[in-house]
Amino acid sequence: GDDTQLWLYDSQVNELEYNDNGGSGAFSRIERLCGDDALPPASYPESYFYKIEEKGGDAAIDRYDITLRSGVCPDAYEPDNGWQEASEIESGAPQKHNIAPPGDEDWLTFDLEGRSAIRLETSGPDLTSDTRMWLYDAHRNELAFSDDINWEDGNLYSYIGRGCGAGEGALPVGTYYVKIDNQYQKYDIDRYQIEFSALACNDPDQYEPDDTWQQASKIMDG
Repeated sequence: GDDTQLWLYDSQVNELEYNDNGGSGAFSRIERLCGDDALPPASYPESYFYKIEEKGGDAAIDRYDITLRSGVCPDAYEPDNGWQEASEIESGAPQKHNIAPPGDEDWLTFDLEGRSAIRLETSGPDLTSDTRMWLYDAHRNELAFSDDINWEDGNLYSYIGRGCGAGEGALPVGTYYVKIDNQYQKYDIDRYQIEFSALACNDPDQYEPDDTWQQASKIMDG
């Protein structure tokens, strides 16, 4: 016979939702679903609040239980759990992803039209979110791996870079894949950003040196 009312508020105590009898009997229930009206991320002090009252304010409730069940919603690029489902990423266009549920993997792909220097980096609001990142060629041969950018400073995100200089390993023309997961498979990463940039290397063409008339390359008619 107990009858509760339940309110949900944002961090500014603006009412988001109210429920009277949505739970068992005359108890209350508020539900927000992925793809429908899920709540955006919030952590202290940008928290959510709830309030519970006995309906009518004229009776005591000796005891009641309040239960919260929550989970991170899939990001906009899912499903991207294998190289066949990899989402395309473009140079200079960061993407926001998450690792959820635990054990999730994110796969991305990009194409290079010429020998290029590249940079791949994950980042986010929580430096202790521990991403791992792999770089593969078109045949899924591993080219590079990164775990922690700077473990001693507490930055557990990932970075892979290739330069154009001699011995720095610029990438040739081709298709490439990137895999990202969580170092500890039993946890979510509720949000992170992946940045990719590519810069074509200014390699000499096959006719160099041809900078003066004395070095002119011969061109044939037809």
